[in-house]
Amino acid sequence: MEKEEPPSGLRSEDSTPSGSDLDAVVTEVVQDFPDGSASWISIGHVERMLRATEGDEELAVKKLKDSVLWKRDTLDGWLQSQAESLPTAETRVIAIGQESRPLVYSGCVNQRRGEVAGVILACVWHKALEEAGPTAQMDYVLDAHGYQPLLNLNFMPYLNVAGSLNSYFAERFHRIVLLDVPTVMSVLMKAILPVLPQKTREKLFFVRRDQPDSLSALHDLCVNEGMKEMLQQLLRMNGEATSSDGREATHLLTSKFLASQRAHAAQIPEPE
Repeated sequence: MEKEEPPSGLRSEDSTPSGSDLDAVVTEVVQDFPDGSASWISIGHVERMLRATEGDEELAVKKLKDSVLWKRDTLDGWLQSQAESLPTAETRVIAIGQESRPLVYSGCVNQRRGEVAGVILACVWHKALEEAGPTAQMDYVLDAHGYQPLLNLNFMPYLNVAGSLNSYFAERFHRIVLLDVPTVMSVLMKAILPVLPQKTREKLFFVRRDQPDSLSALHDLCVNEGMKEMLQQLLRMNGEATSSDGREATHLLTSKFLASQRAHAAQIPEPE
């Protein structure tokens, strides 16, 4: 049977759009928002969305426009509300892993009253990816030990973020590792999982501290033994914690490691 040609305006999965085609998509999206809210859209964002849609240009344009709307109407307000607290938030980049992917980590035991974890999560993801670039991916670890249901009674921020994984955060994740998910978290998980795109669900890894073999899903993200040792120490510290009293100590551990990684990277000469 002959392969059908894609409808007009769409691209087959194996086609490679030219620079002028990508520029045209950028222009189409930006012009749809005369308020300037799409000014951040670049060729890189178009390339990423074409990967996310397997080359479907029409769908990619729709997702890009949805991304602009979500950032303008939701994320920008969250970023403003979290501007002062974000530098010390529990959710943070703890290392740069394989293929220069940011590794973002959240320890549920360290959540404190008044912190809306879903909002903070979206802001940190955004900041990490903004620094990494429009085509970059990241890895995310949710350490659910010590999950506090009374601090997470409002599911709406989580559902809002989960929905954005099909537009603003589409094709942004290499792997999502869920560590020590307790039974009490099942209600939240049952609400979120149906909202996630199928591609994202396929990137979920459920692991446990008491099942060492499962932790390979985490260790595979490390670029060297130093990063693996830092991660193991972090998991040990938070795994033994029963409150957020040790939060600052774990932040010191990860911030020192990340700073050393960045200092080392700065010393590497640019290729000629």
